[in-house]
Amino acid sequence: DSLCIHGGPFVIGFYEQKYGLIAEAIYANALDIPLSFTYSIIDWFSNRGELEEKLNPMYCYIVSQLGANYIIGNVMHRSLKFYGAVLRNHKISEHANAFYFGACIGSLGNAKDWKFDVNYQYIGEYSIPEYDYQGLGRGIEFMAAVSITDHVSLKTKINVATINRFEVSTLYNW
Repeated sequence: DSLCIHGGPFVIGFYEQKYGLIAEAIYANALDIPLSFTYSIIDWFSNRGELEEKLNPMYCYIVSQLGANYIIGNVMHRSLKFYGAVLRNHKISEHANAFYFGACIGSLGNAKDWKFDVNYQYIGEYSIPEYDYQGLGRGIEFMAAVSITDHVSLKTKINVATINRFEVSTLYNW
């Protein structure tokens, strides 16, 4: 069993004067099995007045997330991970919940490694800030990635959610 706690401030958008504070706790190998839990809380704030915050829900976000991961080893010579999380915006009472759950097989690290992920996502209208969606939506998302070399990977995502999207990206890892 191990517990890790960390946090601090971060910049969301310098020019828009959007900043945040984050705290996260991770409890790994719970019950001596490959199960881990995470809890995080983020206070998204900006240099806005109190009145503007009351009038515009875009600036009203204190989001907590409780997640879990369970890893099964050696499926097709790869690790298989099941994961999920629930999110809640504590500053809004309606449409403030979100969740996702999915499965991932494989991992990237060396040349010719591969990874495949499928998950289902649901976000309430005010559950997370619009500028932090990071691919979350409503519906199913598929992701496949392959390491071309030990340092370069190619990743593609298909999001069949509220925003139908196809992404291709190249990642460099040093």
